[in-house]
Amino acid sequence: MRFLNLIPAPYRVLIVGNLLVAVARAAALAWQVKAWHYSEQLAEQTRLHTDTLHQFALASNAQQRAEQHQRLSL
Repeated sequence: MRFLNLIPAPYRVLIVGNLLVAVARAAALAWQVKAWHYSEQLAEQTRLHTDTLHQFALASNAQQRAEQHQRLSL
């Protein structure tokens, strides 16, 4: 005899419903944790990209100053 057959039908529906709700809550929690983790990764990637662009701008400015200094010294 199966375990579910030992449980009366109205309670079986409640148990199955509660199990479905528990699975849905677990999935929602996993979704939120994944979104939180992804947003942290995205923020870090944005910060690194901004730093890289800043370094490019500094290098470009230094090169322009060197070229201007070279032109003025001629």
